[in-house]
Amino acid sequence: MTASFLPGFIHAYGTKLWVEEGRTHGSCAVRPDMLVPGTDRIRIGHLASLVDIVGGSPPHGPLLPTLDLRVQLLGPPPTAGELQLVNEPLKSSQRFFVAEVPIRADGASRPFASSTITFMNDRVPGVPEVGTAPPLTDGAGLSFHDMLAVRYPDACSAEISWEPRIGNGPHGTVLGAVQSLLAELAAEHALAPRGRHVVTDLDMRFLNRVKVGPVRARAEVLEVDAGHASLRVELADEGSPGRRVAFAYALCRPLAEAGGPGHAAAPT
Repeated sequence: MTASFLPGFIHAYGTKLWVEEGRTHGSCAVRPDMLVPGTDRIRIGHLASLVDIVGGSPPHGPLLPTLDLRVQLLGPPPTAGELQLVNEPLKSSQRFFVAEVPIRADGASRPFASSTITFMNDRVPGVPEVGTAPPLTDGAGLSFHDMLAVRYPDACSAEISWEPRIGNGPHGTVLGAVQSLLAELAAEHALAPRGRHVVTDLDMRFLNRVKVGPVRARAEVLEVDAGHASLRVELADEGSPGRRVAFAYALCRPLAEAGGPGHAAAPT
């Protein structure tokens, strides 16, 4: 979801996009407010946001809406510097566009995270092709924390209000990137009594647009052992009773075992 008209949240990443050898590439600097508080470990939800930006921007122009998205950490993410992504198309049909988007630390030959993403192959009207639109930097001074303004109404839920700056414009819903972050936060919150955990694998399915809000993510712990925890997270539009907007499966690890508080991934 990468149109120049999108409100603050997407622009705040300051992502640079360009086309090289027929593929879209993207880069983004790690910001302090992209890290898990008290650590130097980047949130997987922010990686999902960047996958949404680069994966949804094939050379022929940005696509909407996102149907599914999965990000898996393969190793410790970098704590600073530039992140490098490339859109590797797997399928482009009349209806669907599917891509793999590996994520590398600047200077590394191997990715520290893998991802796949699916879109309806509907180009956003009136938006330039990749490489001809201005950089996504309009909101670079905005705080992710302030834009999300997350609340925790109970022991297993995280909630945000719906407003335009976290929306995706044409489809009038909350960005899939924001929903991914909310699912991550709900999973971590539900595991808090068991100690600090971080999400290392996030698998999202987007079902319906948010009509009213607020959006609440409820996490259900499925399994916990010494090395990992599995959770199911359901996102609902609280202003539209019974309206499920997305669900996710999250695999978490205790912060210390996941490499916490965080450390740099050296180029390989």
